[in-house]
Amino acid sequence: MKSKLKLLFVALGVLVFVSACGNTTNEEQPETVQNVKQEDVKSEDQQSSTNNPNSNDIFRKGVFIDFENVDNPLLNEQIKEGLKKTLEAQVNGDEDVFRATFKTPDTGDAYLGVIGNYRFTDIGNVQEDTTKNQILVEVDAELARETSIDDVALTYYYATDADGNWSLVAID
Repeated sequence: MKSKLKLLFVALGVLVFVSACGNTTNEEQPETVQNVKQEDVKSEDQQSSTNNPNSNDIFRKGVFIDFENVDNPLLNEQIKEGLKKTLEAQVNGDEDVFRATFKTPDTGDAYLGVIGNYRFTDIGNVQEDTTKNQILVEVDAELARETSIDDVALTYYYATDADGNWSLVAID
């Protein structure tokens, strides 16, 4: 009985040692960030991966929202086009285009901090704030940081000017 118990402890010790020393090929590797524009996606295989942004292990920043299939009466074509332009400018780091999507470029300056390595994946909640006459559009995304990729949601606030044109007034 004692010899079986000794054998069990030895086997357990070897198992612990092997599992602690094994799998040395799984070393940390830096994350890769690639620029991908929606218009660069052409083939059917690539388009299916844009509908499933998690289809590969490489973080690909870009706008992967199918705006054609977004069906919400509050999200009119003017807001959709403005949002698409804003998101692409955020991803591409185009500060001039980003500023131009705001009601006033000075307001855009205040939001330059949201330009970054985003993968915009979906339109979330869209609602109307009747007290301020604004449309709030939530956009789901992933944000690549130095050591992690985080799920985030940004809300884009649109308001009309005196002529009835919609423009971006804030991002939260």
